[in-house]
Formats: sequence, structure tokens, C-alpha cells
Amino acid sequence: MLQHRLELIVSSYRDGVRTREQAIAVLMRSIKTGGLELKEQEAVDVLALAPVKSTDSAVEDAKVAVGDVENVEGETGTVSTTSTAPAKPGQSPISTTTSGAKADAFTNEDEAEVAKIAEQKKVAIETPRLITDTKAAADKIAADAKLTFASGELKTRFSNIIDARLRDVRDGFETRARLEASAEQGGVGLSGAPLVAVMEMVEEMDAMHHKALALQMAEKKEAHVAQKAERAQQAEETNAQEAQVMAKRYAELTGKAPTEVVGPVVPSRPTSATTADAVKAREEKIDTSKVKAAIEAAKVSAPVVTPVMSEPSIPVAASGRPKVEDIRFERTLAGPVEELRLLTLTDFRRLSKDPRQAILRVQDKVELVGQEGYEQRIAAIRAWRDSPLSREYVAVSREALLGGTSIAKVLADKRAAGQDVLSDDELKAIVDLNGILRF
Repeated sequence: MLQHRLELIVSSYRDGVRTREQAIAVLMRSIKTGGLELKEQEAVDVLALAPVKSTDSAVEDAKVAVGDVENVEGETGTVSTTSTAPAKPGQSPISTTTSGAKADAFTNEDEAEVAKIAEQKKVAIETPRLITDTKAAADKIAADAKLTFASGELKTRFSNIIDARLRDVRDGFETRARLEASAEQGGVGLSGAPLVAVMEMVEEMDAMHHKALALQMAEKKEAHVAQKAERAQQAEETNAQEAQVMAKRYAELTGKAPTEVVGPVVPSRPTSATTADAVKAREEKIDTSKVKAAIEAAKVSAPVVTPVMSEPSIPVAASGRPKVEDIRFERTLAGPVEELRLLTLTDFRRLSKDPRQAILRVQDKVELVGQEGYEQRIAAIRAWRDSPLSREYVAVSREALLGGTSIAKVLADKRAAGQDVLSDDELKAIVDLNGILRF
């Protein structure tokens, strides 16, 4: 079978059906996907032994064939074929007599047609295209491979196998195995040259499909980059216009040229709403006369009053009282993981009056962190287990286990003693949350 496959590949290269690069690629494929698993140098050496036929050699072969036919005609006479269809009334039977030389002659029209078909095949092979109708692709493969199916079920099964390969549900090895399997085992029962031909066409279609997808994604990426650059340029132009408006306003109000770039107090966002018309409307909205009047009124300087401080009756050093600074709470930034690690019973109750809703919010925090990766999700779950609320639940559970009683009874005793502990609903919600956040 491998020798027959080698002959098919070499003959397709020699006859111009495949290019040199395509023939080398087929020879280097695995045996399962219709190749011979040759190295690149080995494939090159094999093709070097089978040079491509030129058009002149094909014409010479045709002339030799014509000469052979003429020789046979000289010995045996002209080949005559007569139609066997019954003649209509008033018509004589149609008789056609064709000489062997005229039937097998390779004319210029035939040569042009062969060149045209070869060019069409080359364009069809080298032009990538997206496969949107896998059923039509399967029908084309079956037609090109000259497959005949015993039943419609086998044809549908063949189409499904090709569809699974073209949609990357199965790889080449699995596709070949399904095509080789018998009909009783859910396959099609292909083997030999038809199987090799089908696998070659499927792999070529799949390669062209992925190449077309890559080109499509590259075009979309280029369009996105160009659109992003255009938006950035528009935002830059808008910021420049705003800076000019602010400089003009500063010069009108103060009568001085700005020594530095004057921009808006809040940086403008690059949105489509910020346009030149909006900047102009913003400029006309301010009443410059009122602003100038306010500036002139502020120029009138009021007399500066210097307060006179009396001497302290008691020296500062002799007072002996320490200086008390303002107590300020130092704020720290905390992410979702730190919030879970610092969660107390009071914080839990602030999330919602309903413990079930509070648990959902805790779970949302864990899922939010989990979107950054599985490791971050594990870190969030461990932070929850290290929180004061979770440790309080663990301590109550341990106390109930050592005392041989239920957790609800331990909490009831603590509530009777005036301690602020979990309620029954909060306990049930935490138990459910621990069941969800298990890894």
C-alpha cells in the first residue's frame, strides 16, 4: 500500500497536479494522514528522480500515440461504430465512422484546455478560503475521490466525519480511524487508494481553512489598531483645542500671556461627545465681564492686621503637659483578598440583613478574584478561611465537638450569656458557603 501511495504522489507531481512544495509536504506527512513520514531531504531526493513533464514532452507522447494508432489502422482498417437506436419513420439510422488517428490526436485546443485546467487547479489550491458549508465540502471530496455509498446512511455518516474534522472536533488520526472502521462499527469502511485520496483532500481543506482564518484575524487586528490610532489622534486634537481655549481665556481675563500650558482642571476623557463644537460652546458659556469685575475687586488690598500676642504666664517648658497630636486613622488600601481575610461578623452583617444575600456577596468576591486565575481563586478561599468570622465558626464547631453537643446549642448558650455570636440562619449560610468554596 505504501508503494502504491508513493507512486500516486510522484505521478501527481510529474503530471503537474501538485507543485514541488506540495509534493514534499505530502511525503513528509505521517502515514495515518496519507503521507510516508519521509524527511525533507529524502522527499527532495525522491522528487529529483521524477522530473516534471513539460508541455513539449506531453505533445511528443501524444504524437507517438497517434503514430501507433495509424500503424494499427493500416493493418486492421478503420474502426467503425454504428448506433443501435431505432430510426424514426422517414429517417435513416445514424452511422458514425471515426478513425483511430482522429480520435486520439492531441490538438492545440486540447493543449490549451489542459493548461487552463492546470491553472484553475493551481489557483484553487493556493487561494485560502473559509469553509462555511462542511456538507458541500464533504460532497466535493466524495465526488473527487469517486466514492459510491451503498446507502444514504453511509453518505450521511461520511459527511459527519468530514464535518467533525473541518471543525477541529477530531484530528487527522481519529478521522482516518473513523473512515477505516467498518459500517457495523460506525465507520465508512474505506481503505487503500480511496482512503488516501480522501485524507489528502481533507487535510488540504483543513490547512486552507486555518490559513484563511489567520488572514481574517490579521485583517481584523489591523482594522482595530487603525481605529484605535484614529481615536487617539482625535483625542489629541481635542486636547490641543481645549488647551488653546484655556490659554485664550487666561489672556482675556488677566491681560497676560500664559507662561505655561493651561489645561482643564479635570482631564477630558477621549469620547465622541468632546468635539470642537462642544469646546466652543464651553468657551461662550462664561461671562468674561463678570470675571474681570471680580478680579478688579480682588485687587483692592485690605489693610493687613498683625495680631499682638501676649506673653504666656507660664513658660511652655514648665507646664509639664505633653503635647497631644490629633489622632488620625491611617487608611490602607485593601483588595478583595484582604477584605475576605479581614471579614468579621459585624462586616458580614453589613453586607446584607439576609445572611443568604451576604453569602452571595462573599461568593461574588471569590469568583471575581477567580477570574484572574485558579491560583488567585485558591488564595481568596484561603483568605476566607483565615478571616475572624470563619475562625469563630471553627472555634464554635470545635467546642461543640469536644463537649459532645450541637453547634446550635453552643451558640444558644453564648447568646444567653450576652455574647454576640452567629445566629442560626447565619450559621446555616456559612455552612453552605464552606460547601461551595471547597477545593
